[in-house]
Amino acid sequence: MAETTSCKVSSARSGEQRLESLDILRGLVVAGMLLVNFSLGAAEYLRFLVAPTLLHSAWAGFTVADAVFPAFLFIVGLSIAAATRPGVAASRSKVLRRAARLFALGFLLSNVTWLWMHDWSPGAGLRIMGVLQRIALCYCAASLLSLRLSQRTTLALALASLLLYWPITLLPIPDGAPTNLAARGMNFVSWVDRALLGPYRYVGGADGYDSEGLLSTVPAIAQCLLGVVAGRWFMTRAGERESLVAFALAGVACAATGVAWARYFPLVKDLWTSSFVLLSSGICMVILALIQLLLSSRRLPRWLARFLAAFGRNAILAYAIYLPGLIVLALPLTPAAYRALSSLIPPEAASLMLAAAFMLLIWIPMAALQRRGRYVRI
Repeated sequence: MAETTSCKVSSARSGEQRLESLDILRGLVVAGMLLVNFSLGAAEYLRFLVAPTLLHSAWAGFTVADAVFPAFLFIVGLSIAAATRPGVAASRSKVLRRAARLFALGFLLSNVTWLWMHDWSPGAGLRIMGVLQRIALCYCAASLLSLRLSQRTTLALALASLLLYWPITLLPIPDGAPTNLAARGMNFVSWVDRALLGPYRYVGGADGYDSEGLLSTVPAIAQCLLGVVAGRWFMTRAGERESLVAFALAGVACAATGVAWARYFPLVKDLWTSSFVLLSSGICMVILALIQLLLSSRRLPRWLARFLAAFGRNAILAYAIYLPGLIVLALPLTPAAYRALSSLIPPEAASLMLAAAFMLLIWIPMAALQRRGRYVRI
């Protein structure tokens, strides 16, 4: 009896560690988002010199900045798997209500950004899509599907969506322009955004599109479903070192497939290409496995775990407050600090230090909430 009890306690601790690993991974991505978004704003609006990897690719390519958003979507899938274990599955109505709240919050925040980019001009109109809007749609679709589908069927649906998306991007453009996936906006998916979203898309012009557009949400949902599949595996099998190694190797294989596919279907974040999905998902799996390995072997410093978990447990709140902080406080107040630092260290290092200071500014209220055991849920 004592041996059985010990086994149950060990299993419970392992499960708690896997949930903590997920919080830490989510927090790592939030921290990366804050560094990247400060760097993007500083480079575009203040003309700071920023390390290229903290900026998005002009079109095809893959940088640290490009990896942040797909990591969020993959983690949404992981979280769905963690929350839909037997006996704790969310109801359809709860999923729909939460998705609606996320979409509404995203609509508000994306239009704050939209109006700011257009100097608060009322003539700018409204932007329909955005980051949280895409997360809401992916969360809703993946949650509802995961309530009904087996692990094998979920994986098959995700892979089929990624395979079918490829020929969709290659369809002839109805306005007669030649299709070229290596050129910005010259593809059927971007044309659909131009046709249906009109001027209310993120990128204007004759080759414009929305970076969180309509058809490109399909492979984004597939990425969320891959997260569900990976999450089910991780939550049930990753308690043993051998299974954790297998999980990491599966991530390596996923990323390698994405890199190989990119020779024919380029890595394009704004199109959310299938190669981009596989590469970014595989990287997430490897990092999650590494976090879990460090936690289980007690080699992850507790201060670092707590620091990242503060972001991870209030990720949506951190996202919601970073934007006003960036617009109202960070960007207006940093030019003088940037000039002073740039006289002492390389400009790229100066902008990175300011980005880190901004990240810490957002972390402070997250840490205060964590100490009180309060977590904001949308």
